[in-house]
Amino acid sequence: SPLTGEKIVCIITGLKTSTSNEKTGDMLQTWILLQDIPPHIAHKNGLNRGVCGDCPHTGGENGQNSCYVKWFQAPLQVWKSYHNNRYDHFKKSDLELIKGRSLRLGSCGDPTVIDLSVWKPLLDVCKNHTGYTHQWRSNFAQQYKGIVQASCDSFNDYLLASGLGFKCFYVKHKDTKIDKKLFINCPASIEMGQKTSCSLCSLCSGSKRDVVINAHGSTSKYVLVEA
Repeated sequence: SPLTGEKIVCIITGLKTSTSNEKTGDMLQTWILLQDIPPHIAHKNGLNRGVCGDCPHTGGENGQNSCYVKWFQAPLQVWKSYHNNRYDHFKKSDLELIKGRSLRLGSCGDPTVIDLSVWKPLLDVCKNHTGYTHQWRSNFAQQYKGIVQASCDSFNDYLLASGLGFKCFYVKHKDTKIDKKLFINCPASIEMGQKTSCSLCSLCSGSKRDVVINAHGSTSKYVLVEA
């Protein structure tokens, strides 16, 4: 990890199957995990900095534990499968399995903690991709401009991240008013009637638009109305 020096792993799943996530659609999933600590324990105890950085949604004493990822579910199963040696090491020939598929950078964990040289061969052959980072303030993440959206939790975040050159993904309270000239509403969101899926939309590829979405689900209570 460029943040802590801990050993981390990046695992891609769905290469030989399709996924049925209602919002994302059929996308290859990538899981960025600490090698030696179960992900649900790392998240709960605030030990996940090596893969999540200073994301405000992490757990532990300094976080608010508002992460939408259910670390005790899919990430834990992937981590267990990794430790049971159920995954092969990725080979150049496996790029054939990426061609024509949609790719999700960081189904859990922040994609910028993985060196761009790891992602680039996949990005060169995939149909489209999505990705988000809370590390847009960090020097090591600057190479990801045009590749991932800056995750923004306030309008001020948006101003700062866009000033650095990032396209943004702004999560707001449903009652926060925005300038519609600045953003496009996420077409896969509930408020937009879930018109499409991430795999078909690909607005969040880091190079197209600033996207906004209303906070939803159990973590929406942590998002405040902005004036």
